[in-house]
Amino acid sequence: MNPFLPVLAAGLLVASPSAAATLRHASTLDSAVVRLSDLFDDAGQRADRVLGPGPAPGERIVVEAAQLAAIARQFGVDWRPASAAERSVLDRPGRLLPREEVLTPLRAALTAVGAPAGSEVELPGFAAPMVPAGGRTEVAIDQVDYDGASGRFTSMMVVTCTDLPTIRARLSGRVQEMQELPVLARTLPAGSVLQAGDLSSARVRSDGLRDAVVHRAADAVGLALKRTVSAGQPLSSIDLMRPTLVQKGARVAIELSAPGLAVTGQGVALEASGYPYSALDDILERAAMRAEPLFVLALDLVQNPQNLGSLLSSVDEALARAANKGSNTYEALDDAHAKPAIAAETWRTLLSDAVSGGRLALSFYPVVGADGKSSLHRECVIRLKMDDVGTLMTAGDFMPMAAQLNLTAPLDLGVVKMAIDYLHSNSGDVAVNLSAQTIADFHFRNELAKLLKTQPQVCKRLWFEVPEYGVFRQFDAFGDLTRSLKALGCHVGIEYFGQRFAESDKLAELALDYIKVHPSYVRGIADNPGNQEFLMGLCRVAHAIGISVVALGVEHQEDLPLLARLGFDGATGPGIQ
Repeated sequence: MNPFLPVLAAGLLVASPSAAATLRHASTLDSAVVRLSDLFDDAGQRADRVLGPGPAPGERIVVEAAQLAAIARQFGVDWRPASAAERSVLDRPGRLLPREEVLTPLRAALTAVGAPAGSEVELPGFAAPMVPAGGRTEVAIDQVDYDGASGRFTSMMVVTCTDLPTIRARLSGRVQEMQELPVLARTLPAGSVLQAGDLSSARVRSDGLRDAVVHRAADAVGLALKRTVSAGQPLSSIDLMRPTLVQKGARVAIELSAPGLAVTGQGVALEASGYPYSALDDILERAAMRAEPLFVLALDLVQNPQNLGSLLSSVDEALARAANKGSNTYEALDDAHAKPAIAAETWRTLLSDAVSGGRLALSFYPVVGADGKSSLHRECVIRLKMDDVGTLMTAGDFMPMAAQLNLTAPLDLGVVKMAIDYLHSNSGDVAVNLSAQTIADFHFRNELAKLLKTQPQVCKRLWFEVPEYGVFRQFDAFGDLTRSLKALGCHVGIEYFGQRFAESDKLAELALDYIKVHPSYVRGIADNPGNQEFLMGLCRVAHAIGISVVALGVEHQEDLPLLARLGFDGATGPGIQ
């Protein structure tokens, strides 16, 4: 029932009919109430009569023919519906409160309680309220609680608007201190000698800076770049070197002196310098300046020791894959099955163009119920088209490098869009994997929420899951993401669960929908009584707080009855068809 109809039921006296009125099929309201004149032109002396409250900003009311006829009779309006299809649509314009209108008073309130002036304020999971499109809107911030050590804060946002009840919402986030630093005005290749015109000034977040960052432009001018540096990127002293005095191909004089020996000659310089990071002293210096942990690289039967660039590209990929697995992991490269190494900058170009160039594809794997027949959902896995022929690269081959290059967010958002397109033309549910690095990106979380709000019909068919190590690495961000997705009707779960079981009590407050248990607990389950006992207890605890449990890595269909007896709600893996 429309919100103003109870007013009409109050038994108003019928007035004498006025001149013939005309139905307004569509009206735009500029206030919080509906008047008779919003429904009818030439409504007579009672045209300004308030019928009741109007729709909220950004929403509408549809008044059907029967209701319109009742209103006309009660207020003496000379109008009758020509057919049952007659209706009047009442729209009230609204706008989402711009983020900056909240940030301006919030920055002032945080500065007043000790936050650094000019800091950047992060508001993960911020949902802008809808306010009237016109009229006065004011935002105030109170109840500010700021922790200077971590930069985290909570506060209360109070929004007052014309013709709208006061809106109160709790805000939480983090203050990021900023620094004014010299950055490159344009991308420059390795070997470029920096001039004053190559540099500009920019505000940069302090927490992401290396210890060796260059604070003054004068300290960089006249030095050469060891590597290609992108526009807008701060400079580090470890990226700079004295300019090369002898260029490749130049004619040089050679002199060798030793006791009792002097040899001179002329030649041509084959290289301007050695590989900039090849010297052990250089590697140790970089590690010390960045406070990086040391690692051991073991080389056995190196076939082409001169191809150091290709070797280091392979090492980059191996380190990225190991880091993507979480803590206490390793990655071994096998020459017999190794794929050609790809340089980091080539990776950056390839991955940056993947979404816009339509080079992403999805593969789907079944996740079945405990009976092995019913479908819980299909898990979609990203693939990358490497060439025009359609050669596909698996996620395990390229997502670790995407994480190292901070490019997982656009890839994950592209996967969500493809999954939504798939759901529009297919039945059932789909699960999407989000990278551990992506969930910490508050811009991604905001873009994802905006996208899903335009697709309410598919939200309940979308399942989002994050690997366990990423959940605990970015626990606060995961909590914000979970609350946002569940508010939209999506399912949220954790993949590869079980490696951090001792910390799982933190998950109870998140109201997760499901967990997928790590394959290491599931493989060979029929012959492992210890794992059976552990998993039965895990399922019992999970079910007590409303969480479904899915087995990962099931290798044999015959394991399904046992898994069902242990309490599993579903299963997936190479043995599931």
